[in-house]
Amino acid sequence: MKKALLLLAIISTLTGCISIDINKTGIERVPEPLLKRFITINPNETVPLDLKYDSNIYCVTGKQFREYVSNIDNCMVYNWSPYCKSEHCIPVALCKNYCDENDLNLVVLIDVVDINAIDLQTTDLQYPLFFFNIDYYGTSKHSKLSRLFNEDWLGSNIVDKLKAEKNYGRFFLYNKGMFINCVNEIKTETNSTLFNVIE
Repeated sequence: MKKALLLLAIISTLTGCISIDINKTGIERVPEPLLKRFITINPNETVPLDLKYDSNIYCVTGKQFREYVSNIDNCMVYNWSPYCKSEHCIPVALCKNYCDENDLNLVVLIDVVDINAIDLQTTDLQYPLFFFNIDYYGTSKHSKLSRLFNEDWLGSNIVDKLKAEKNYGRFFLYNKGMFINCVNEIKTETNSTLFNVIE
């Protein structure tokens, strides 16, 4: 198991070496035949709660995403980008392993699309993969899309509070439908510190 996780960490590092335009979401590089894996859920509908991981990527609004994760107890949302170079960004498998050890349910929100990295890193998940509904937000510019989605998902108060605190964490905790905390890293955290409620 440790060898497999080490291999995933190496692959993650290698896929992070690809040059990308930070203003793009990555969807423009997905080959046409693979675009059928991106399934847009009607913004006027809710995400089916019985939806499970099936290698498709579900494009949703922030409000749909918030409603979906609010129905999962002890939920960690990993806002994952295969290109993140920060020491706080980890392979999905390591995050999943952490969640399994700490009785957390992992939901992955893809921040930037790299279909190869997605296929390598997201094979053992319970919940579906999510991505932004680009058509709904009317932009494919990453910074604007991410901001609009996060305001819908987290709400302006939480977004403003995290920004004021310079908290740019990728790990978001929910418990019993309520947003609890956002943390930069999980390797040294324990459940007791992860679940400190944001004031």
